[in-house]
Amino acid sequence: MKVLFVSPVPTHPVNAGHRARIWALVRLAREAGHDVWFAHIEREMGEPPLMDQAFGPRFVRVPWREPESAKVFRRSVAEPGLRRRLWQRGFVSMALDDWWDPGVEAPLRELHERERFDAVCVEYVFASAALRCFPGARTLLDTHDRFGGRARVLARHGIEPNFFYTTRRREGKALGRAQVVLAIQEDEARYFRRTAPRTTRVVTVSHAIDVCEPPAGCRGPDKPVLFYCGSDNSANVHGMEAFLRRAWPDVRARAPGVELRLAGSICSKAPEADGVVKLGRVEDLASEYHGATAVVNPTVFGTGIKIKSLEALGHGVPLVTTPEGAKGLGAGEVAGVLVGDSKTLAPAVSRVLGDAALRARMREGALRFAHEWNARQRQALAEALGA
Repeated sequence: MKVLFVSPVPTHPVNAGHRARIWALVRLAREAGHDVWFAHIEREMGEPPLMDQAFGPRFVRVPWREPESAKVFRRSVAEPGLRRRLWQRGFVSMALDDWWDPGVEAPLRELHERERFDAVCVEYVFASAALRCFPGARTLLDTHDRFGGRARVLARHGIEPNFFYTTRRREGKALGRAQVVLAIQEDEARYFRRTAPRTTRVVTVSHAIDVCEPPAGCRGPDKPVLFYCGSDNSANVHGMEAFLRRAWPDVRARAPGVELRLAGSICSKAPEADGVVKLGRVEDLASEYHGATAVVNPTVFGTGIKIKSLEALGHGVPLVTTPEGAKGLGAGEVAGVLVGDSKTLAPAVSRVLGDAALRARMREGALRFAHEWNARQRQALAEALGA
């Protein structure tokens, strides 16, 4: 099949979870033997030379201009105090197409007229209007997250809504534009089935894991090292701040000399703390994962699936996380995951750091889980594409 991905988010550099998700989906389609194209609506800029290298002549750049509706919305909620009160009460939400630039439609239609794609997968509900540019193709919408009611979820945690947020009714309209909706985890698939029109099919196709097994003879670090890689989005920052404030002193008391290494843009917003090393952008993430005793993911809220949790398992590293960080995995200790809440996260971390036999079992289970997980995602994507 000739398959086109249309995305307002670039694939490269692969330095954030949403980019990793899109790139993994592209790779799944390629592995299945499809002829894969990528059209980047340039709302969020990436590095075109890297995408040229990844896709060759099948990479298409589509210029984007911010619509007037988005500017009007920003001005309407400009006063911070009023903005927070309105969000908390659910009175403010974005229109479905606030970020849609009608100027991208002609290039997309021309591309389809020239190439005649069998299937088109659009990333994110706020770009779902692109689906009407591909008559005759099988249309898929990759949701990434649930955006209906997202503002209230963030407001409950004292965080001003950011990125995109709308109402459930408007989100349902986006789902209805596609023949098939991709949910990233089963809880959200159930929500989308209740929200989408009956004519739209919902399939769970989660994030495919990039499996990178530790090199032979890799013994890990001589001292206890925790690793965390993430962007500076509000959920990541909130979770890391809470971990450093509540759990980190206890972890250090239980495991003297332990080091927490942070990678990614989270470094720009995470608080300073003793024993914390901020690496910033890391080119060789595999070395950091394989040099860690364990990975910690202290997130306490969010939507979608936690890609950083999956990445840890794909590198065969024991993962200690919260119930939120493990949501959608259906995995326990035998699959490399140890779960602790706000009160038990520090003891769980200390248990993994102090038990070499447990770590060995978790490493083996993590890699087994990753391979089995990927097989399920390949099968689900084939079903979604009708291939």
